[in-house]
Amino acid sequence: MTFWSLDESKDKREEWSPDSRRTNSNAIKHIGNDEIEQIFFSLKGMNSWKQNFFDFLKKMVHHIHKLVKKERFENDYIEKNFAKLSARELLAAGKTFYMNPCLDFVLVTIEGLKRTWMENVQLIIEELQSQWNVFKLHFGVEVVRKGNNYYIDYRSKNNVFLGKWKFVSKYEDRGESVVHNIKVDAKNISVDDNIYTLVEKGIVTFKNFDPKFLDLIKKKLKNQNSPEQRTGWFVAQVRDIHEPEIFVEENQKWIMC
Repeated sequence: MTFWSLDESKDKREEWSPDSRRTNSNAIKHIGNDEIEQIFFSLKGMNSWKQNFFDFLKKMVHHIHKLVKKERFENDYIEKNFAKLSARELLAAGKTFYMNPCLDFVLVTIEGLKRTWMENVQLIIEELQSQWNVFKLHFGVEVVRKGNNYYIDYRSKNNVFLGKWKFVSKYEDRGESVVHNIKVDAKNISVDDNIYTLVEKGIVTFKNFDPKFLDLIKKKLKNQNSPEQRTGWFVAQVRDIHEPEIFVEENQKWIMC
C-alpha cells in the first residue's frame, strides 16, 4: 500500500482518532483463532531447515493471494474499510482493494509466518520522499533465517519481489529516497492490529507522514475507482489477477518464477 502526504508545517504528532479506525465493524464477519490456524496449517510442514527458503516464501505468497483476492470495491466500502482491517478481518473478508494492497498483504503474511512457527519476523515501513517534497509510505516484510535476511516486497500490479538481504524499496529507482525506516517486531503485532492501532499503541511512530492525509488518499482512490479503470489499467497488465508474479533476486538479476 502506498500512502501519500504533503510536507506541511503542522504538528505530525497529532493522535489518530480511535473513531477513525473502524466504522461499520459488523460488516466484516468474525473468524476464530482455530480457523486461522487451519488456514495456514498446510504450510507448516514446509518450514524446514533443509529446503530452499525461497521455495517456502513463494508458497506463502501464492497462498496469501488465494486467501485475500484483489477486487474492485464500491466507494462506500473503501470509505469504511481502507487501511482499517486487521489480518483477522482480511482473512474473514477474503478480499482487498486492487489498488494499493501492500499493507493488507503484509499484515496477512506476517500472521501466516507466525502461524508456521517462523521467528525473527519484522514489519518494515518506509517513509519515502519524492523530488517534489511529497511523502508516502510503503510496507514490506523481513525475516531472518539461519543468519540471513530475507524480504517480501508486494509492489505494484501483481509483482512480488523476494530478496536475500535487508528490505529496501525499489521505489528509489524512481527518484524517491527513504527518509525514515521503521522496523517492528512481529511479536508486537496481533492478529487484530491494523496501522491505526499500531500508531495508537506507540508501536509505530512516523516522522513525516501525517495521518490526516489518509482521507486524501481515499478521495483519490474513489475518484479513480471505476470498472473501466480496473479493466484497462490493472487487469490488462497482469497475466492472472489472482496469481502473483514473483521475482527472486539471485546473482544481481531478477528471475521471474
